Amino acid sequence: MMEEDEFLAECRLIVDVLLTHEVNEVEMFFGTSWGDWQPFSTVAAKIWDNIRMQETTSGSSFPGHDVYITVLDRNIEFVFCHECDVHIEFDEADDIVRETVSRWRKHDMVHCVKRDKVEVTVDDLSF
Repeated sequence: MMEEDEFLAECRLIVDVLLTHEVNEVEMFFGTSWGDWQPFSTVAAKIWDNIRMQETTSGSSFPGHDVYITVLDRNIEFVFCHECDVHIEFDEADDIVRETVSRWRKHDMVHCVKRDKVEVTVDDLSF
């Protein structure tokens, strides 16, 4: 787990990485404590707008609730977890995955990583 300010900074960095790598459309949904698990499509540039709208609608703030972001055409899913950590699940390590996991290694950040549905540590990855 990270401190709240570190967690929010990491979430912002991940969204910036998506935008830098020209990810346009993503699928989002909010976990049960904050939503109804109903996925919806949006553009990556609107991720924070959607989170802010959910804060307003629910009357409670992020963090503290799960936010799922899936890049469908790359088969990558990020979870901004209610426990102030970030999870990533992917099949193939592309530039987005490598950049994110490399940053986690560099800063000794512990996160949940799943490759091909199997949980691994950042040290288990060979890139």
